[in-house]
Amino acid sequence: MPTDARVVFLHHSTGGVIWDGGVPEWFAAYNTAHGTAYTITGQAYPWSPYPSDNYPYDYWNLWVNHAGGSLYLTNPPLELLTPQYDVIVFKHCFPASSIGPDTGSPDITSPVKTLENYQLQYEALKTKLRSFPSKRFIVWTGAALLEASTTPAMATRSKQFFDWVKTVWDEPGDNIYVWDFYNLETDGGMYLNPAHALATNDSHPNNAFAVEVAPLFAQRVVDVIQGKGDAADTAHVPDAEGELSLALVGANPATGPVLLRLHLPATAQVELSLYDAAGRRVAVLADGEFPAGPLERSWDSHAAGVPSGIYFARLKAGGHELSRRIVILD
Repeated sequence: MPTDARVVFLHHSTGGVIWDGGVPEWFAAYNTAHGTAYTITGQAYPWSPYPSDNYPYDYWNLWVNHAGGSLYLTNPPLELLTPQYDVIVFKHCFPASSIGPDTGSPDITSPVKTLENYQLQYEALKTKLRSFPSKRFIVWTGAALLEASTTPAMATRSKQFFDWVKTVWDEPGDNIYVWDFYNLETDGGMYLNPAHALATNDSHPNNAFAVEVAPLFAQRVVDVIQGKGDAADTAHVPDAEGELSLALVGANPATGPVLLRLHLPATAQVELSLYDAAGRRVAVLADGEFPAGPLERSWDSHAAGVPSGIYFARLKAGGHELSRRIVILD
């Protein structure tokens, strides 16, 4: 896409917290450093008099059911958004994770939150998004709920849906991309990590978490603009043969030494480093040329004398860069 690509981020409260974590500032700094002129606009969507809901039903209702050149309850459909923007980012707030059991009678027109309804609505959305091939779309996996705010069955269903979005619904080679926000919030589990929550009874993310993940979101947007959207994103990096990959082996959060496994598709100059949440490099695990194939490196934060907290493993190899977020507990 052009160096002045226009991006809109459609969100409500959860997305607003991440936006305030430094997304506009990140883009300003990136433009200065790289000579680009990307613009990103944050916009509440949908807005009154449409209910302030942004669940799968609502995007289907606004973009498919009420598609066309006219506003619906003052909200623009894609036909009015796409002339203004090159990249459209949309998301769901955490009530979308309150998914009830299937009934066996899926209904695309139903606002009832079930896996069967969500999947029908997402399939229709995919067809609609692909009808704008010159535009690119990024959807967040949904925001998670605190364990105290949901049930094990409901949390299981929400994880099933977001896994389906990543592994089935999202297909390489089209103009739709996923950012795995759910994985960041849950640290690979099923519930919002309380350390990331605004309060013990509030499933909104807190500012500290927003500051940590806002750069990951912004980088994901730039990757999509620059044609690297089908590469593994910084929130979900698979460990797959035949492609560059970086994975954490074992639990995350971790309570002891961590093992990082990477795969090189070809011989390459490799740099694998660990950074803290402030961007300071705390360890270099690999630096040199390595042959194609698997490579493992371990890191013990206690032996390194660094405190528990959030760290990022960053792999540079073959002109590509991958990151993996690691939570270290005492």
